Amino acid sequence: MNSEGSSKATACYSHDREWFVAEAAAFISSRPKGAALVSLDVSDFKVVNLVFGRRTGDRMLRHIYETVESFLEPGEFLIRDTADIFYAVLATQDRATILERLTAVRSAFDAEMLTGSAHTPYLELRFGVYLPENDGTPVEKMIEYANMARKHSLRNLRVTDKCFYCPERAQHKVEEKQRAAELVEAMEKRQFVVFLQPKVNLKTGRIAGAEALVRWNHPERGILAPGLFIPLLERCRLVHRIDIFVFEEVCRLLAKWQREGRELFPISVNLSRETLDIPNLLPHFKTICDELGVPRRLIEIEITETSFAGSFEKICDFVRSLNAEGFSCSLDDFGFGYSSLGCLQRLPVDTVKLDRSFFVGSFDEERSRMIVSAMTCLANRLGLKTVAEGIEDIEQLDYLKRTCCDMVQGFVFYRPMSAADFEREAFSGRSSNATDVCACTG
Repeated sequence: MNSEGSSKATACYSHDREWFVAEAAAFISSRPKGAALVSLDVSDFKVVNLVFGRRTGDRMLRHIYETVESFLEPGEFLIRDTADIFYAVLATQDRATILERLTAVRSAFDAEMLTGSAHTPYLELRFGVYLPENDGTPVEKMIEYANMARKHSLRNLRVTDKCFYCPERAQHKVEEKQRAAELVEAMEKRQFVVFLQPKVNLKTGRIAGAEALVRWNHPERGILAPGLFIPLLERCRLVHRIDIFVFEEVCRLLAKWQREGRELFPISVNLSRETLDIPNLLPHFKTICDELGVPRRLIEIEITETSFAGSFEKICDFVRSLNAEGFSCSLDDFGFGYSSLGCLQRLPVDTVKLDRSFFVGSFDEERSRMIVSAMTCLANRLGLKTVAEGIEDIEQLDYLKRTCCDMVQGFVFYRPMSAADFEREAFSGRSSNATDVCACTG
């Protein structure tokens, strides 16, 4: 850098955003070949202050500033705005050149992180780039676009084209936020309802429990399946609100049956990985059950095996706490992904749900049937109940009857249904006939 650029860059380490906006506006308008506005931050920087202390955090921010500054060319400038966010203006709009320069910044910074001491936190830089079009867009709006590009860029080992602002991608994000807001409004208006899919006892042919599933009773589109809204809730970190809603609705339903003198069935409630991280989750569950007078043993918490990634011991502790407070727990999707026989050895669950992948495609092969039979027998010897989910045809059902499997859940008996429909089926006193049910439910 020349001395003028260096003095400007050094002077604007402080939070002088007004200065930066004025300088950027003048610089961009004076460049016939255009310029680029870069937004930069550090992934998970707040962890640095928590773990290493604010003094180390401040030292790292100064070091980031100096590293980026060292790659600036004459006339270009940089500020640290707030917290760990930095902005720079580059004298080029050539995408390849910008990617090359940002890659060099990141590589230099990564090299120092990897060779640092044990007391040096590893930090990862993220970039977003907006290319002004000299169309009168205010600099503050350019900053907003660069920030959007940074937030949308993927965290990986390379700086890619994804760090450039893309109007289409930005519009998609805006629309996604609008849909998320619609979902929040739907929660407040209690448009979500609980459906129940019965679990049938293979020995008696009668309903012996159910899994609670959520549906959106959309005012215009009718009943919507969870695949149309759960992924968005997960991305927006709102899925815990649905999980807790379903738990509370199940408790109210069981309390209603209890007041009516009905037979009470255990009902399983799914909890996402996000929900498991909520502080005081279990005390809240206990309070709801106790206030409504619902026996805790009737609530079965379903935990999918994908929740274990990186936190198996934490999940084990949570399940032990559930058991200690009188709740039961089932391991969902067993046999898919992370789960193993070692998981059954250490995880104190009450029920194992065999993943539906065991029963599609290759189930007619002897090898697949032997695996299912062995797993149900092993679970039985461990004192665990087994549920086969996703069962859709009579051949699968006939084979499961010859194993140690306890219950079946799937279209071969029942599709998910409203609470009112479940009551009619469950309290009729008749056994389920797979052939008849398949015929009447389609």
